[in-house]
This record gives sequence, structure tokens and C-alpha cells, in this order.
Amino acid sequence: MTDEEPASADIAVKAKQDISGVLAQLGPTTELGRARRRLLPIWIKAFSWIFLIGGGAAPAVVLVGLLGGRPVFFELFGFAYRGNVLDPEALLLALLVTGSGLTAYGLLWGRSWGQFAAVMTGWFGLALCIASVFVSPGVRIPLEPLLLIPFLVTMHRLKTAWKEDAGD
Repeated sequence: MTDEEPASADIAVKAKQDISGVLAQLGPTTELGRARRRLLPIWIKAFSWIFLIGGGAAPAVVLVGLLGGRPVFFELFGFAYRGNVLDPEALLLALLVTGSGLTAYGLLWGRSWGQFAAVMTGWFGLALCIASVFVSPGVRIPLEPLLLIPFLVTMHRLKTAWKEDAGD
């Protein structure tokens, strides 16, 4: 056994601790928040991370569209827009994407308002999906309800366990 082996093992342990420390900051800081997060099924956690990243990117996309004069693209709940960032439809979709990101944050960090925001976002998204069938040109059936309906059922079941009145 050489002197290099213990050193490399120490480095691996230190790296693992550093990574664990960084990842621990990407979640709830209280036991109540961690308990709420554990209530969420894996598929909701996965989609929440996607929405969190998209919601965080939406303001940056708007800023790049403004400063660079480039067209933007947003799509959510059966509606899609590509074009000028200052168009009201683009700004509305950017706001919806950002709001969905905030809802994802509330769920992933176990905030007291997270379950309520998820239910409101789910119902609003389902209503928009239905509206998009009638408003969008051509025949287009959005697939979002295939996930929104199980999401809403799960969020309604979690209402009592979430302990909304318990604070963060």
C-alpha cells in the first residue's frame, strides 16, 4: 500500500462531503419542510425541478429577447408563442412559466403555501389546456392533462398531511 492511496481516499471522502453540503442547500432547511418534501412522489419532484429551472430561465429569456432583439419561445398548458418578447401573449406566457417555477419552489422546499399553489396552478393549467383546444388554430389536443389530472389528485390527497397552517 502506497502513501498515495490514503490521500486519494481522503480526497474522495472530502469531495463527497462537499457535494453533499452543496446538495443539502438545494432543499428544505426545516424538518417540517423535509417532511413535506418526502410526501411528494418522485415523478412530481422530477417535474418540479424541470418547472423550477424553466421558471428561473423565463426572466432571463425575456431579458435576452429585450436586449438582443431576438425572438422568444414559450410553451405551456397547450399555448405556444414564438416572436417578439414585448407581445402581450409572450409576456403572459413568461409570467405563467415563472409562476409555475414558483409553485415548484414551494413544493420542493416544503413551504406552507406550496400545496395550495400547486392545486391552484394545476386547476388553472387544466382550464388553460381546455381553452387551448378551442382557441388554437387547427386541431390540437394538449397532452398536459394526462399529467395534470394525476397531479391534482395527488395534491388534493396531500392537503391534510401538508399541514399548511404549521408554517415553514
